Amino acid sequence: TTMPDITEQKKAERELLEAKQRTDAANRAVTDKNRMLEALSSKLSKYLSPQIYNSIFTGAQGVEITSNRKKLTIFFSDVVNFTETTEKLESEDLTNLLNRYLTEMSDIALQHGATIDKYIGDCIMAFWNAPLADPAHAVNAVRAALAMRAELDRLNQVWRAEAERE
Repeated sequence: TTMPDITEQKKAERELLEAKQRTDAANRAVTDKNRMLEALSSKLSKYLSPQIYNSIFTGAQGVEITSNRKKLTIFFSDVVNFTETTEKLESEDLTNLLNRYLTEMSDIALQHGATIDKYIGDCIMAFWNAPLADPAHAVNAVRAALAMRAELDRLNQVWRAEAERE
């Protein structure tokens, strides 16, 4: 057997080092892309209902727009005398009140299986029985509405107590 030429050995080492550098660069690129996808996924999760987000990201539902007929329970909720209330509050107070109200009510709707369709000022529009099938969609909507009423009573007490302290 003959010993490999020292230049052949150096060439093989250089090629191996270059291959490792290319692999390291590819791994960094994949890591960067994964971070970007995680950030995008996190941002999208704030704008999609949990049911839609999960069904898209688990592959259970495609993102193409399709139509099919199905019975839904549709729900609208808005604040009584909201326009009058807005005239009495500073913009920061109004924003805080509205954010708290919408967050609390949305959380309750989601806990009862709702898909939040949109917010229209102080109104929440939600529906049940899509994208996930829910045989008890009407009952779950009523349960959500009752829980929202109870939470609104609690929030009103908190807001009255806060107003009295000011």
